Amino acid sequence: MQKTVYSPGPVVRKKGQLYDNPETDVEKIRLTIDGREVEAEKGMNVLEAARLAGIEIPSLCYLRHINEIGSCRVCLVEVEIKGAKTLQASCVYPATEGLVVHTSSPRVRRVRKTMVELLLSDHHLNQAHPAGPDFVDMP
Repeated sequence: MQKTVYSPGPVVRKKGQLYDNPETDVEKIRLTIDGREVEAEKGMNVLEAARLAGIEIPSLCYLRHINEIGSCRVCLVEVEIKGAKTLQASCVYPATEGLVVHTSSPRVRRVRKTMVELLLSDHHLNQAHPAGPDFVDMP
């Protein structure tokens, strides 16, 4: 049997192993995202669990192990906790057993749009861009 050699680059992992420690098997959890039951690894956040299942959640500031603070709030999702629905940043909210998540409810889409508008409101469109004046195509 050939032993896998791990480099300092991207982590090579087999299905069912942790990102940080490929030699350690990890427990599986089940959660519901947009009415679809999803299996994820314990320790993942909701954004990673959704991506693993092929469910798209937009994100802007998330970089695993580099920037996991959820500051842009573009990845907001609606999470049901004990019957109450709250908005949470999916990049920092842990995926847990039995969690119910909605990624595109009208409330989520409205708040995401507001967050992007707030981010863009602080951007100076009249500044010259190194790629040229046609780089930002805004109506």
